[in-house]
Amino acid sequence: MNSSSFDLLASILVEEFKIAPERVVPDNTFSDLGLDSLELLEVSVFVQEHIDIFVDGITTESTLAEAVNLLTFLQTTGDASNTVHGKGKLACDPTT
Repeated sequence: MNSSSFDLLASILVEEFKIAPERVVPDNTFSDLGLDSLELLEVSVFVQEHIDIFVDGITTESTLAEAVNLLTFLQTTGDASNTVHGKGKLACDPTT
């Protein structure tokens, strides 16, 4: 997991959504943090404002680690066509 991507996501969750920093851990889902699908869209907009990549394809059941892996993958490939299917599982494998 890319630490700079995690740090960006964590800062957005803490600063914009007022989530306690100790709750922002890789294994928590967005749902665990109390975010709904509309707030998740807002997270994507904040990410786009910071790094000019719109992260599409995460769900409320995606873990922060999965979101960071997708974000890192999109940053390195520029491929925004990947999505998450089912219980927060990536449709692509960003580790390959």
